[in-house]
Amino acid sequence: MDLIGKFRIKILNIIKDNFYDIYIMDSISEYKDVFYPTLNNSAVVRALLNDRVWEKKIVNIFEEYITKDDVVIDIGTYIGTHTLKMSELAKKVISFEPQPTVSECVKKTLIKKNIKNVIHYDIALSNFKGFTNIMTNNDGDASLEGFRDHKFTNKYKCKVDILDNLIFEPVKLIKIDVECSEWEVLSGACRIIEESKPIIILETFKTKKNMTELERFCECFDYDYKYISCDNYLLISNVEND
Repeated sequence: MDLIGKFRIKILNIIKDNFYDIYIMDSISEYKDVFYPTLNNSAVVRALLNDRVWEKKIVNIFEEYITKDDVVIDIGTYIGTHTLKMSELAKKVISFEPQPTVSECVKKTLIKKNIKNVIHYDIALSNFKGFTNIMTNNDGDASLEGFRDHKFTNKYKCKVDILDNLIFEPVKLIKIDVECSEWEVLSGACRIIEESKPIIILETFKTKKNMTELERFCECFDYDYKYISCDNYLLISNVEND
């Protein structure tokens, strides 16, 4: 990154630190019909620019379980890497990404690629409806305030809702990557989980608290789990469907 780019980030961060309820849209770039935040240094963006498949093991699971009759959900879609793959396989994809610049990238990509089977929401999900602060940085991390001990550079308000308020059809698979607020997201999806028994691909850090929550969730819904990558991803599925 050149000096002008670094100076721009510093000025934007000063503004955001003092006026965090005002979001300043970052610049957007394009690579092979996929849009991404220009100044972002995330591993997802680096994979895109180097023509690498992001999280190949997750993609393999999509290919194994998703069919053309399925409705699937991508929570924490980021620039849409997994959403795009899901759209190739499923009847309908419902995606969620609250970061304004990143969400705008997803919308631009869907338009550019003329993808019609994705419904995109630019909101966060949790176990309540309203507004909260979201924390982000230029490495692609984002979390609702208070859910992760991490170095964030940006903070702003975003809309929050409960998944059960938004989805009223059978769901085959849910992918969740929300940086430590996954249990709040799942607690807001109890009706969907009870009715549909979807396969859940979940990123969660291997802490004592998370393992306790995981065991409690599996016991409540008669689910089982296994790790599918070294990056804290779990495949959680109903025991009857194993």
